Amino acid sequence: MARSRIPTVLFACLALVAGCVGGPSESTVRPADRTIDYLAGLRADVYLPRDGGNTTAPVVVLVPGGGWRTADRTGLRPLASWLASRGVPAVAATYRAADDGVRLPRSVADIRCAAAAAAEATSTHASGLRPVVLLGHSSGAHLAAVSVLAPAGVLPRCSHPAARVVGLVGLAGPYDLSAVAEQAEPLLGAPPAADPAAWQAADPLLLARHPPPGLAVLLMHGAVDQLVASRHTAELARVLRGDDTDVTVHMLAGADHDTVYTPRVAGPPLLRWLSHEGWR
Repeated sequence: MARSRIPTVLFACLALVAGCVGGPSESTVRPADRTIDYLAGLRADVYLPRDGGNTTAPVVVLVPGGGWRTADRTGLRPLASWLASRGVPAVAATYRAADDGVRLPRSVADIRCAAAAAAEATSTHASGLRPVVLLGHSSGAHLAAVSVLAPAGVLPRCSHPAARVVGLVGLAGPYDLSAVAEQAEPLLGAPPAADPAAWQAADPLLLARHPPPGLAVLLMHGAVDQLVASRHTAELARVLRGDDTDVTVHMLAGADHDTVYTPRVAGPPLLRWLSHEGWR
């Protein structure tokens, strides 16, 4: 049984937190080591530690938000670069969303394939495939949660071996779909009353009742987020805690919806969490 860790850490001064971990500054965003096409027309930027890093540590796959309509990975490149500069391989991926004319579960299938490609792209033959930590922001956090918590299925068109996902990181995720139904409807393709089964299959609060065994979860939310209420994060943590899932929650003072994914805000607590887990 996984241990339960639910401390809520309040960071009173983000400027001080930013200085807790050494290394290049946040403004040092280096180009990706390479960009891969993990599916036709879908790309992901691979950031590798300069010294090779720990060959068995997980790769962090970053999933952007975009109101379920778009998925521009460029906003998560600074965090991916920051992680790589501190020894953590990271991959920022795009996926198809509503404006691409797709519906769920295709976005989830894309994200799972991106995770599989990231594990393969950052592994060595000697160490085998890396485990994956899936990190999402905003609607990307919702989709990352569904990708991790929903029962695994066949990845259509994906040529990469399925990834072993060991961790989930949610940044300001809207996990209670009933509260954001109007915004999420374009990706679901119908209102809740018209297709309740589809909405249930995309509801993290339902899926979290039976999470994968051994999953570690980090949930972070800006305390002054005016776009997605912090109760979404609190509620997902509560449901996961009911299954004894290993959950850590950070409510970040001074952070809002657009700063919670920046290296100076998300980076230090994320790095500490990654180092403390030990990745059994």
